[in-house]
Amino acid sequence: MNQPQVLFPIAVDPGALTDHPTDRDQLIHREVVITLGAHGILSLPAADQGALLDAIAGLGEASRKLWEAQIHALYDLNRLDQLPGAMGVGEVLRHKEGEGGAHTGVRVFVASRVLAEEFGVDDTSGSKTVDDSDVVLASTIHRSPAVVAAKEAGLFPAGKTRRPVVANTFIRPLAERSSAVKILDPHILEGLISGNSTTSHAEWLIQTLADSMPANATLSILGKLQRDWQTADRPRHEARIEDFLSKALHRRTLPIAVEVRLLKSTALRDRFIWFSSGSSFDVLHNFTALSSEVLNDNLRFIRHDDRIARQTLQAAEAMESNTQPTMVSITKFIA
Repeated sequence: MNQPQVLFPIAVDPGALTDHPTDRDQLIHREVVITLGAHGILSLPAADQGALLDAIAGLGEASRKLWEAQIHALYDLNRLDQLPGAMGVGEVLRHKEGEGGAHTGVRVFVASRVLAEEFGVDDTSGSKTVDDSDVVLASTIHRSPAVVAAKEAGLFPAGKTRRPVVANTFIRPLAERSSAVKILDPHILEGLISGNSTTSHAEWLIQTLADSMPANATLSILGKLQRDWQTADRPRHEARIEDFLSKALHRRTLPIAVEVRLLKSTALRDRFIWFSSGSSFDVLHNFTALSSEVLNDNLRFIRHDDRIARQTLQAAEAMESNTQPTMVSITKFIA
Protein backbone atom coordinates (compact mmCIF):
# COMPACT_ATOMS: atom_id res chain seq x y z
CA MET A 1 0.00 0.00 0.00
CA ASN A 2 1.23 3.50 -0.80
CA GLN A 3 2.06 5.92 1.99
CA PRO A 4 -1.15 7.26 3.58
CA GLN A 5 -2.26 10.70 2.45
CA VAL A 6 -4.91 13.06 3.73
CA LEU A 7 -6.03 13.83 0.15
CA PHE A 8 -5.95 11.47 -2.84
CA PRO A 9 -7.72 10.66 -6.15
CA ILE A 10 -10.98 8.70 -6.06
CA ALA A 11 -12.80 7.43 -9.17
CA VAL A 12 -16.49 6.52 -9.14
CA ASP A 13 -18.01 3.95 -11.50
CA PRO A 14 -21.40 5.31 -12.72
CA GLY A 15 -22.89 1.89 -11.92
CA ALA A 16 -22.01 2.39 -8.26
CA LEU A 17 -24.64 5.17 -8.19
CA THR A 18 -27.28 3.37 -10.22
CA ASP A 19 -26.98 0.42 -7.82
CA HIS A 20 -28.70 2.78 -5.33
CA PRO A 21 -31.19 4.79 -7.38
CA THR A 22 -33.70 5.81 -4.72
CA ASP A 23 -33.50 7.90 -1.56
CA ARG A 24 -33.87 4.77 0.52
CA ASP A 25 -30.09 4.51 0.05
CA GLN A 26 -29.41 8.16 0.74
CA LEU A 27 -27.08 7.28 3.63
CA ILE A 28 -24.87 5.30 1.25
CA HIS A 29 -24.60 8.25 -1.11
CA ARG A 30 -23.94 10.54 1.85
CA GLU A 31 -21.01 8.37 2.99
CA VAL A 32 -19.39 8.51 -0.45
CA VAL A 33 -19.97 12.25 -0.75
CA ILE A 34 -18.59 12.94 2.74
CA THR A 35 -15.50 10.85 1.98
CA LEU A 36 -14.93 12.80 -1.23
CA GLY A 37 -15.32 16.07 0.65
CA ALA A 38 -12.88 15.10 3.38
CA HIS A 39 -10.22 13.21 1.42
CA GLY A 40 -11.05 13.03 -2.27
CA ILE A 41 -9.90 14.41 -5.58
CA LEU A 42 -12.61 13.20 -7.95
CA SER A 43 -10.93 11.58 -10.93
CA LEU A 44 -13.38 11.81 -13.83
CA PRO A 45 -12.26 10.05 -17.03
CA ALA A 46 -13.90 11.16 -20.26
CA ALA A 47 -15.21 7.63 -20.85
CA ASP A 48 -17.34 7.82 -17.69
CA GLN A 49 -18.24 11.49 -17.52
CA GLY A 50 -21.56 11.40 -19.38
CA ALA A 51 -22.68 8.21 -17.67
CA LEU A 52 -21.81 9.54 -14.22
CA LEU A 53 -23.74 12.76 -14.77
CA ASP A 54 -26.70 10.75 -16.09
CA ALA A 55 -26.50 8.47 -13.04
CA ILE A 56 -26.58 11.48 -10.72
CA ALA A 57 -29.55 12.96 -12.61
CA GLY A 58 -31.45 9.70 -12.18
CA LEU A 59 -31.08 9.47 -8.40
CA GLY A 60 -33.76 10.27 -5.86
CA GLU A 61 -34.05 13.98 -5.19
CA ALA A 62 -32.17 14.04 -1.87
CA SER A 63 -29.30 11.88 -3.16
CA ARG A 64 -29.11 13.85 -6.41
CA LYS A 65 -28.79 17.13 -4.52
CA LEU A 66 -25.99 15.68 -2.38
CA TRP A 67 -24.01 14.71 -5.46
CA GLU A 68 -24.69 17.92 -7.39
CA ALA A 69 -23.55 20.05 -4.45
CA GLN A 70 -20.40 17.98 -3.98
CA ILE A 71 -19.47 18.01 -7.68
CA HIS A 72 -19.73 21.81 -7.73
CA ALA A 73 -17.80 22.11 -4.46
CA LEU A 74 -14.96 19.89 -5.69
CA TYR A 75 -14.72 21.92 -8.89
CA ASP A 76 -14.47 25.16 -6.90
CA LEU A 77 -11.84 23.61 -4.60
CA ASN A 78 -9.64 22.46 -7.52
CA ARG A 79 -10.37 18.85 -6.66
CA LEU A 80 -12.20 17.72 -9.79
CA ASP A 81 -9.87 16.25 -12.41
CA GLN A 82 -11.52 15.82 -15.81
CA LEU A 83 -9.36 13.44 -17.84
CA PRO A 84 -9.82 13.66 -21.62
CA GLY A 85 -9.16 10.39 -23.39
CA ALA A 86 -8.86 8.41 -20.17
CA MET A 87 -10.36 4.92 -19.84
CA GLY A 88 -13.44 4.32 -17.71
CA VAL A 89 -13.26 2.74 -14.26
CA GLY A 90 -14.10 -0.79 -15.45
CA GLU A 91 -11.52 -0.79 -18.23
CA VAL A 92 -8.82 0.65 -15.97
CA LEU A 93 -9.40 -1.95 -13.27
CA ARG A 94 -9.39 -4.88 -15.68
CA HIS A 95 -6.20 -3.56 -17.22
CA LYS A 96 -4.59 -3.12 -13.81
CA GLU A 97 -5.39 -6.67 -12.72
CA GLY A 98 -4.42 -8.22 -16.03
CA GLU A 99 -1.24 -6.27 -16.73
CA GLY A 100 -0.10 -5.24 -13.25
CA GLY A 101 1.94 -2.13 -12.64
CA ALA A 102 -0.65 0.10 -14.30
CA HIS A 103 -0.19 3.02 -11.89
CA THR A 104 -3.06 5.40 -12.51
CA GLY A 105 -2.64 7.53 -9.39
CA VAL A 106 -6.22 6.69 -8.33
CA ARG A 107 -6.14 5.36 -4.77
CA VAL A 108 -9.79 4.28 -4.48
CA PHE A 109 -12.18 2.97 -7.13
CA VAL A 110 -15.85 2.96 -6.09
CA ALA A 111 -17.23 0.13 -8.24
CA SER A 112 -20.67 -1.14 -9.18
CA ARG A 113 -21.71 -4.46 -7.70
CA VAL A 114 -21.23 -6.21 -11.04
CA LEU A 115 -17.73 -4.78 -11.50
CA ALA A 116 -16.74 -5.31 -7.85
CA GLU A 117 -17.72 -8.99 -8.02
CA GLU A 118 -15.11 -9.50 -10.74
CA PHE A 119 -12.52 -8.63 -8.11
CA GLY A 120 -14.04 -10.57 -5.24
CA VAL A 121 -15.49 -7.54 -3.47
CA ASP A 122 -18.92 -7.77 -1.84
CA ASP A 123 -20.60 -6.52 1.33
CA THR A 124 -18.64 -9.04 3.38
CA SER A 125 -15.14 -8.47 2.00
CA GLY A 126 -15.75 -4.74 1.57
CA SER A 127 -12.47 -3.86 -0.09
CA LYS A 128 -9.66 -5.37 -2.16
CA THR A 129 -6.36 -3.81 -3.15
CA VAL A 130 -5.64 -4.23 -6.86
CA ASP A 131 -2.09 -3.22 -7.69
CA ASP A 132 -1.82 0.21 -6.01
CA SER A 133 -5.55 0.95 -5.60
CA ASP A 134 -8.48 -0.07 -3.40
CA VAL A 135 -11.66 -1.40 -5.01
CA VAL A 136 -14.77 -0.83 -2.86
CA LEU A 137 -18.53 -0.69 -3.12
CA ALA A 138 -20.35 2.55 -2.45
CA SER A 139 -21.65 0.95 0.73
CA THR A 140 -18.15 -0.09 1.90
CA ILE A 141 -16.02 2.94 1.00
CA HIS A 142 -15.32 3.45 4.71
CA ARG A 143 -13.46 0.11 4.71
CA SER A 144 -10.93 1.15 2.08
CA PRO A 145 -7.44 1.04 3.64
CA ALA A 146 -6.65 4.40 2.01
CA VAL A 147 -9.74 5.98 3.57
CA VAL A 148 -9.03 4.45 6.98
CA ALA A 149 -5.42 5.68 6.84
CA ALA A 150 -6.47 9.16 5.71
CA LYS A 151 -8.44 9.67 8.91
CA GLU A 152 -5.18 9.28 10.86
CA ALA A 153 -3.00 11.22 8.42
CA GLY A 154 -2.85 14.30 10.65
CA LEU A 155 -1.46 12.53 13.73
CA PHE A 156 2.33 12.51 14.08
CA PRO A 157 4.15 11.12 17.14
CA ALA A 158 7.25 12.68 18.69
CA GLY A 159 10.56 10.89 18.28
CA LYS A 160 9.41 8.64 15.43
CA THR A 161 7.98 10.82 12.69
CA ARG A 162 10.34 12.74 10.42
CA ARG A 163 9.65 15.93 8.53
CA PRO A 164 9.26 14.19 5.12
CA VAL A 165 6.40 12.09 6.50
CA VAL A 166 4.55 15.24 7.60
CA ALA A 167 5.20 16.80 4.20
CA ASN A 168 4.24 13.81 2.06
CA THR A 169 1.29 12.63 4.13
CA PHE A 170 -0.30 15.94 5.00
CA ILE A 171 1.17 19.21 3.74
CA ARG A 172 1.92 18.53 0.07
CA PRO A 173 -1.35 16.79 -0.89
CA LEU A 174 -3.33 19.79 0.38
CA ALA A 175 -0.91 22.50 -0.76
CA GLU A 176 -0.66 21.18 -4.32
CA ARG A 177 -4.39 21.87 -4.76
CA SER A 178 -4.43 25.23 -2.95
CA SER A 179 -4.13 28.65 -4.54
CA ALA A 180 -4.00 30.06 -1.00
CA VAL A 181 -2.71 28.78 2.34
CA LYS A 182 -2.98 30.71 5.60
CA ILE A 183 -0.90 29.95 8.70
CA LEU A 184 -2.17 31.52 11.92
CA ASP A 185 0.20 31.23 14.88
CA PRO A 186 0.76 33.97 17.47
CA HIS A 187 4.42 32.96 17.86
CA ILE A 188 5.26 31.83 14.31
CA LEU A 189 8.15 34.32 13.84
CA GLU A 190 8.64 35.39 17.45
CA GLY A 191 12.13 33.91 17.59
CA LEU A 192 13.16 35.77 14.46
CA ILE A 193 11.88 39.09 15.81
CA SER A 194 13.54 38.61 19.21
CA GLY A 195 16.79 37.38 17.73
CA ASN A 196 16.78 34.41 20.12
CA SER A 197 16.04 31.68 17.58
CA THR A 198 16.64 30.67 13.97
CA THR A 199 12.92 29.75 13.72
CA SER A 200 13.85 26.61 11.79
CA HIS A 201 10.33 25.17 12.01
CA ALA A 202 8.88 28.23 10.26
CA GLU A 203 11.57 28.18 7.58
CA TRP A 204 10.94 24.49 6.87
CA LEU A 205 7.16 24.93 6.81
CA ILE A 206 7.27 27.95 4.48
CA GLN A 207 9.77 26.23 2.19
CA THR A 208 7.70 23.02 2.04
CA LEU A 209 4.50 24.92 1.24
CA ALA A 210 6.25 27.10 -1.35
CA ASP A 211 7.75 24.03 -3.02
CA SER A 212 4.28 22.49 -3.30
CA MET A 213 1.80 25.25 -4.14
CA PRO A 214 0.81 26.00 -7.76
CA ALA A 215 1.80 29.03 -9.80
CA ASN A 216 0.38 32.40 -8.69
CA ALA A 217 -0.49 31.09 -5.24
CA THR A 218 -0.55 33.18 -2.06
CA LEU A 219 0.88 32.07 1.27
CA SER A 220 -0.07 34.11 4.35
CA ILE A 221 1.89 33.95 7.63
CA LEU A 222 -0.09 35.62 10.40
CA GLY A 223 1.16 36.14 13.93
CA LYS A 224 1.52 38.41 16.92
CA LEU A 225 4.06 40.88 18.28
CA GLN A 226 4.96 40.92 21.96
CA ARG A 227 3.81 43.70 24.26
CA ASP A 228 7.28 45.24 24.50
CA TRP A 229 7.61 45.57 20.73
CA GLN A 230 8.18 49.17 19.64
CA THR A 231 7.01 50.81 16.40
CA ALA A 232 10.51 52.22 15.91
CA ASP A 233 11.76 48.65 15.42
CA ARG A 234 9.45 48.03 12.47
CA PRO A 235 11.92 48.81 9.62
CA ARG A 236 14.64 46.64 11.18
CA HIS A 237 12.32 43.72 11.78
CA GLU A 238 10.77 43.92 8.34
CA ALA A 239 14.24 43.83 6.80
CA ARG A 240 15.06 40.76 8.94
CA ILE A 241 11.89 39.00 7.75
CA GLU A 242 12.67 39.94 4.15
CA ASP A 243 16.03 38.17 4.45
CA PHE A 244 14.39 35.20 6.16
CA LEU A 245 11.84 34.82 3.34
CA SER A 246 14.53 35.04 0.68
CA LYS A 247 16.26 32.08 2.29
CA ALA A 248 13.06 30.07 2.79
CA LEU A 249 11.95 30.66 -0.82
CA HIS A 250 15.26 30.13 -2.57
CA ARG A 251 14.02 27.01 -4.43
CA ARG A 252 10.77 28.54 -5.64
CA THR A 253 10.72 29.37 -9.37
CA LEU A 254 6.97 29.65 -10.06
CA PRO A 255 5.22 32.94 -9.22
CA ILE A 256 4.06 33.21 -5.60
CA ALA A 257 3.19 35.93 -3.10
CA VAL A 258 4.13 35.42 0.56
CA GLU A 259 2.46 37.80 3.00
CA VAL A 260 3.65 38.24 6.57
CA ARG A 261 1.42 40.16 8.96
CA LEU A 262 2.45 40.35 12.62
CA LEU A 263 0.09 42.45 14.74
CA LYS A 264 0.62 43.85 18.22
CA SER A 265 -3.13 44.07 18.81
CA THR A 266 -4.81 40.77 17.97
CA ALA A 267 -6.95 38.22 19.78
CA LEU A 268 -5.07 35.33 18.11
CA ARG A 269 -4.20 32.72 20.75
CA ASP A 270 -4.10 29.34 19.04
CA ARG A 271 -2.59 27.86 15.90
CA PHE A 272 -4.43 27.05 12.69
CA ILE A 273 -3.70 26.26 9.08
CA TRP A 274 -6.23 26.86 6.31
CA PHE A 275 -6.05 25.52 2.73
CA SER A 276 -8.16 26.85 -0.13
CA SER A 277 -8.50 23.24 -1.36
CA GLY A 278 -11.17 22.86 1.29
CA SER A 279 -9.57 21.97 4.61
CA SER A 280 -8.88 23.91 7.80
CA PHE A 281 -7.19 22.55 10.94
CA ASP A 282 -6.28 23.22 14.54
CA VAL A 283 -2.56 22.61 15.08
CA LEU A 284 -1.81 20.84 18.37
CA HIS A 285 0.32 21.49 20.15
CA ASN A 286 2.74 23.65 18.17
CA PHE A 287 4.46 24.01 14.80
CA THR A 288 7.77 24.04 16.70
CA ALA A 289 7.63 20.23 16.71
CA LEU A 290 9.02 20.68 13.18
CA SER A 291 12.19 22.39 14.42
CA SER A 292 14.24 19.26 13.73
CA GLU A 293 14.25 16.39 11.27
CA VAL A 294 12.79 14.02 13.89
CA LEU A 295 9.74 15.56 15.55
CA ASN A 296 10.61 16.86 19.01
CA ASP A 297 6.98 16.82 20.22
CA ASN A 298 3.65 15.33 19.20
CA LEU A 299 2.01 17.13 16.28
CA ARG A 300 -1.70 16.88 15.46
CA PHE A 301 -3.84 18.52 12.79
CA ILE A 302 -7.49 18.40 13.84
CA ARG A 303 -9.94 19.09 11.02
CA HIS A 304 -12.44 21.93 11.48
CA ASP A 305 -16.10 21.57 10.66
CA ASP A 306 -17.51 24.00 8.10
CA ARG A 307 -18.51 26.61 10.68
CA ILE A 308 -15.10 26.72 12.38
CA ALA A 309 -13.35 26.72 9.00
CA ARG A 310 -15.31 29.84 8.00
CA GLN A 311 -14.40 31.50 11.29
CA THR A 312 -10.72 30.67 10.75
CA LEU A 313 -10.82 32.15 7.26
CA GLN A 314 -12.54 35.29 8.54
CA ALA A 315 -9.94 35.70 11.29
CA ALA A 316 -7.14 35.33 8.73
CA GLU A 317 -8.68 37.83 6.33
CA ALA A 318 -9.15 40.35 9.15
CA MET A 319 -5.46 40.09 10.01
CA GLU A 320 -4.41 40.33 6.37
CA SER A 321 -6.37 43.55 5.85
CA ASN A 322 -5.40 45.17 9.17
CA THR A 323 -3.74 48.60 8.88
CA GLN A 324 -2.80 49.32 12.50
CA PRO A 325 0.56 51.10 12.85
CA THR A 326 1.77 48.63 15.47
CA MET A 327 2.43 45.81 13.03
CA VAL A 328 5.07 44.21 10.82
CA SER A 329 3.92 43.87 7.22
CA ILE A 330 5.87 42.26 4.40
CA THR A 331 4.77 40.92 1.02
CA LYS A 332 7.43 38.99 -0.85
CA PHE A 333 6.91 38.22 -4.53
CA ILE A 334 8.58 35.59 -6.68
CA ALA A 335 7.64 36.58 -10.23
